Amino acid sequence: MTDFKSTEKQKKKTAHLELGRKGEELTVAYLKRKGFTILEQNWRVQHLEVDIIACKDEVLHFIEVKTRKKNSFIHARESLSYKKQKNLARAVEHWFSLNPQNSMPAQLDFIAISYSDVEYKGLCGKGGHEIEYYPNYTQQSAL
Repeated sequence: MTDFKSTEKQKKKTAHLELGRKGEELTVAYLKRKGFTILEQNWRVQHLEVDIIACKDEVLHFIEVKTRKKNSFIHARESLSYKKQKNLARAVEHWFSLNPQNSMPAQLDFIAISYSDVEYKGLCGKGGHEIEYYPNYTQQSAL
């Protein structure tokens, strides 16, 4: 017999992962409209991950995406912790060590996607969300 709590917990985790995936899809479309070339999505090394690696104007952009409800306790733009920024910086170091031929300058960017409960159903459809782009977002001490 399946435990009710574990089933509900699994449903929430699945919904959270789906929301993140949809947020990344919206971000890719947004970046392409802005002239970025998408190089990689969900790039992983060890326990580190970069949501999107893109290029524009001879600069590599390592992009973290956060998707949240507009009425969440923490707004999406406030959800990028110092620890996450430090891990992103470490992931970038790993990426360059695995791609030594690439000498382009790089920056860590952040994209926050917000939506209301009513807008959630249309998240990947027509509108229903707000995208905020924060280039070169990280705190200097995280790098």
